[in-house]
Amino acid sequence: MAQDVEKDMPRVFRVEERRAEIARILEREGSITVDRICADFDVSAVTARGDLNELERRGRLQRVHGGALPVDHTLVVADINDRMSVNVAAKRRIGRAAADMVRDGDSIIVDSGSTTYEFVSQLESKRSITIVTHDLVIANLVNSRLPGATLVFIGGTLRYNHHYCSGPLSLELVEKIFADKVFLAANSFTAEQGFMTESEVAAEMKSTLLRHARQRIMLMDYSKVGLHNFVRFAELSELDRLIIDRDPESYVRNAVSKVENGPQLIVV
Repeated sequence: MAQDVEKDMPRVFRVEERRAEIARILEREGSITVDRICADFDVSAVTARGDLNELERRGRLQRVHGGALPVDHTLVVADINDRMSVNVAAKRRIGRAAADMVRDGDSIIVDSGSTTYEFVSQLESKRSITIVTHDLVIANLVNSRLPGATLVFIGGTLRYNHHYCSGPLSLELVEKIFADKVFLAANSFTAEQGFMTESEVAAEMKSTLLRHARQRIMLMDYSKVGLHNFVRFAELSELDRLIIDRDPESYVRNAVSKVENGPQLIVV
């Protein structure tokens, strides 16, 4: 009966009802994919993309590869409390997968970021590990909750309202260190531009950290895919592993497949 009623509805009304529900899902869950729209509404990928494109034209969302994000999603979120509230479940899944790669006795470098914070929070069971970081919030987490870890804090110039150190003094300290693994974070990624961040000082720090470990692992949630930012700091070819929560339309997988000796892609 419900199907008969839907058939009797004007086409425009059915389309607008679907788009309104897409907007509600996006508001409730913080992201939506083309695959999700196809499954939930029994429409083709072409129709799903058309809905997202129209909603973007109306200012209701921001398109990314394979889906969409809310319009208030920004590339630069200065306050750590705001960053921690975005895509929390995805970041925790990524963090758990990354924590499985840490062995007792490892020395690890941890980049600044909300996803790397979730990663460190999963390391409480590890023993005799050394954690090197320039992020004040992560350092405090290690100091208060990880008795089995030795903390090495990279000081320097504290970037206002960003909770991490950078600059010449920080880079000089990094040059003295070489770890088993480095866990990095990115503000955005595209196949053409690689991994990007919002400032030159952040990019210089990340690229330096990248060179100071035997294994290089990127942690990135889906919301970063397809977005552009200011400065590139790494290419796919420079990584050993890339952990991501999902990969709509296999955008990242396709990018990795085109890179000789590219990283192992882990979708959690």
